[in-house]
Amino acid sequence: MNPAVFERGAVRALMSLPGAVLDKLSAGLETHSRSHLDSRLRFLLALSGAKPTLDSGTVEQARRLYRDVINLLDVAPVPLPVVVDHQVPLDDGSQMRVRRYRPALAPRVAPAILFFHGGGFTVGGWMSTIACAATLPTVPMPWC
Repeated sequence: MNPAVFERGAVRALMSLPGAVLDKLSAGLETHSRSHLDSRLRFLLALSGAKPTLDSGTVEQARRLYRDVINLLDVAPVPLPVVVDHQVPLDDGSQMRVRRYRPALAPRVAPAILFFHGGGFTVGGWMSTIACAATLPTVPMPWC
């Protein structure tokens, strides 16, 4: 069996466990407590500690590792009817592209999330953040 397929299946099975079980598993793997986090996110972060770090090899190895970790999440693409690119002027006269994602049934005035890609486009890039950014508008936000 392909190791990536096995790993994805194992992570998927583990993620279906109750939050209290994931918290106990996480506590055994963590180097410092993240008990304030959601149980599933905490567990994924604890598991990531067993992977090599992105700076432990070549740039190509880091890119491969990053893709493999993202693929573990196995997030289905979320089609959004409204994806609009805007050009925002900057103080120095240049412009920066900003992409707006909006779910189909969102009211005209709705909460917003401002997402900044934090990398230098060495390992990931704007294409690798599309799945995350496109999923955010569909995630329930109880604080809004």
